[in-house]
Amino acid sequence: FGCEGSAGDDVIIAALTQAYKDGADILSLSLGGAQGWSEAPSSVVASNIAAKGRIVTIAAGNDGAYGSFYASSPGTGKEVISVASVENTQLTVQTATLSNGHAPIVYYSLTPLPIPGSLPIYALSTDTTVANDGCDPLPGSTPDLSGYVVLIRRGSCTFTQKVTNAAAKGAKYALIYNNVATPITIDTGDFPAAAISAEDGAYLVSEFVAKTGVTVTFPQTGGASTVPNPQGGLMVREGPKITRPKSDIVALQSSFSTYGPVNDLVFKPSVAAPGGV
Repeated sequence: FGCEGSAGDDVIIAALTQAYKDGADILSLSLGGAQGWSEAPSSVVASNIAAKGRIVTIAAGNDGAYGSFYASSPGTGKEVISVASVENTQLTVQTATLSNGHAPIVYYSLTPLPIPGSLPIYALSTDTTVANDGCDPLPGSTPDLSGYVVLIRRGSCTFTQKVTNAAAKGAKYALIYNNVATPITIDTGDFPAAAISAEDGAYLVSEFVAKTGVTVTFPQTGGASTVPNPQGGLMVREGPKITRPKSDIVALQSSFSTYGPVNDLVFKPSVAAPGGV
């Protein structure tokens, strides 16, 4: 796959044919690129191998944001099992503890944030309805944030932009509180940050406003737990509302997972399985 982590059809076809020659009964590929047609070269090769009795499963793709008719090859092969992702019924979370004895703060991360000791909190805004918190360079009156866990509200710009602006004032760690009820995970590159609920964010901001001096600790062991995922498992879509099964049961596909069909109207993805957060 080279230094950039990608490969052209020639490499993928070579790998597929080599696996076939080696007698592999199951060929599983977690790769692909938006192509859209079942007659893409790698799709044809994968489909031909499947037609000879081998099981070929290939990821549907991670381009759900682009909507329908954005299928990825080689998963577009007619005989290929193209696999989409649905959300897990449980979310893995971590917990942070507060010095005032308040219930632990749940943050959405597979691993604990590498934050040592106990740190005070600093909210970029005391308004928990602000739409663009942290989206602009912070004012000159902002203190050195290196000794705080910075609180930032979600919205209006990327998470990376928010923590970058905070880092310009020395910030090393951040919690980004949600602006909707649906749980989220975030990616801020090498900057240690995680998402928390809107409710927990509002509570921490109120503690900051009240100047209680509360500190937060991030246990490095024993802090993992699970919580129900409101968008996980089998769901029912009834107009704009999504509820638990009653009738016409469908699986709620992960937002990142590629939708079908293929451009020549071949039905894809073939199946779906838990692959979300």
